[in-house]
Amino acid sequence: MHTRTSAQLRTDSVRSSLQRLCQERPAYQQLADVFAPLLECAELLREELAPTCPALPPHAQTLKGQGIPLLIGNDLKTWDQALDQSLERMAPVLETLLERPGLEALLRDQMQRSGRTPADLVLPLLQGDEAAIKRLATELEQDRKDRDEPAIDPGRLGFFLHHVLSPVLSTAAAMLPEPATWGDWKEPVCPVCGCLPAFASLSPREPAHTEQIVSGGGRKHLHCGLCGHHWRIRRDACPGCGQADSEQRELLYAQDAARERIEVCRACNGYALCVDLREYDPVPALETVPLALLHLDMVARERGLRPLFRSIWNVLPQD
Repeated sequence: MHTRTSAQLRTDSVRSSLQRLCQERPAYQQLADVFAPLLECAELLREELAPTCPALPPHAQTLKGQGIPLLIGNDLKTWDQALDQSLERMAPVLETLLERPGLEALLRDQMQRSGRTPADLVLPLLQGDEAAIKRLATELEQDRKDRDEPAIDPGRLGFFLHHVLSPVLSTAAAMLPEPATWGDWKEPVCPVCGCLPAFASLSPREPAHTEQIVSGGGRKHLHCGLCGHHWRIRRDACPGCGQADSEQRELLYAQDAARERIEVCRACNGYALCVDLREYDPVPALETVPLALLHLDMVARERGLRPLFRSIWNVLPQD
């Protein structure tokens, strides 16, 4: 077992986290086997990118104060080389997972003919431009007709591009200072990339001023589903609509797992998943947490609730 340390949190490895998940919940074994190659490949890629990945630009105080994420308006060209490396490394795993061989070749052919770069392909994800993803899927669909290959589904293409962009942005975001330096960020989107969080967490216990003193932890954070950044929010308010009335909020705990819960907001009829990291030793790799909480997503959906934050785990590509 080994641990990873970033400016934000010290966590276990993906492999150890998934192994522990399957020991505790054997029903997850098949799902873990399917997604482990993807998560492990991204983890290794982040380690490879770390020494040379360009840093994020400074976040202007005025923009931060207005609730404008750091990367809004950025064309991502600074990370073109890293994105090209990510495309090369992640594509084989993604093509296997999505049962869509040849997708990298189609994308590279499209870039060569159109003059696009990897940054151009993934930028619509940062902008939330689903129409652009559909247009790219249509272009690729035209290209593949002469190759006797499966059709290009926009949802699967978005999933593919998400996992090309995510390791690069996660590497850059890990270089940022502690989340507390964001100040009073009140938006329900990531202060770095502007994307939606995947889950909420209560911070683990941490050493305080001396080795003999350990803080109680329990500060609430949201964890970005794209760049992996996590930032502090109010513990007593809905992370989606900001409702702080206790009568409008309900906590549903997992059976035999009080460290996992569904936070329900009656004001917006939404829910968010939250884990209490004080109850984990070691803290699992955060990218494995949404996968490990799928059973809570199912319970919430059965109750007619809607997820406050769409993620690749609660909105998986469908056949």
